[in-house]
Amino acid sequence: MKIKWYGTATISFSEEGRSILFDPFLSMGQNPLSLSLEHFADYKDILITHGHFDHMIDLPALAARSSAKIYCSIPSRDTLIKEGVNPDQITGVSPGDTLDIGPFKITVLTGKHIKFNMKLILKTLFSSRIVRYRSNLRQIVRSLPKYPKGEVLIYQIKVNDHTILHMGSLD
Repeated sequence: MKIKWYGTATISFSEEGRSILFDPFLSMGQNPLSLSLEHFADYKDILITHGHFDHMIDLPALAARSSAKIYCSIPSRDTLIKEGVNPDQITGVSPGDTLDIGPFKITVLTGKHIKFNMKLILKTLFSSRIVRYRSNLRQIVRSLPKYPKGEVLIYQIKVNDHTILHMGSLD
């Protein structure tokens, strides 16, 4: 199995000619490989851990370029529909659901998001990443109400003899 991290929470798993993509966030200079959305247009399956902008903001543009099926919680599905994603591309999932995607057997579990306490907020606001990408700050602030966290999902991925637990923004 091949695992590739693209920055922030964007990660892909590939096996037997099939790939799944998680939480695509490529805009705003966060993508260390400088890949465009077209690079991801061939993915047939995209899974979302939760609804924050840094997990979903690029999905409307990506969905418009592809026929990918998007798996996410019901609140995230509703957000994507409001943002113009074709409802036929979206499958709402809940903890306890199982997905068979090619060689991947995926169980949806309940997750919990990291807590934003004052120490974490200050550390984030004054990090080198925020300073480096400060031009994105206005867009980020405007995106916050459009992309509520909603339900947080964890995905247990089984493929061949491996089990991987993908946790998004784990608490």
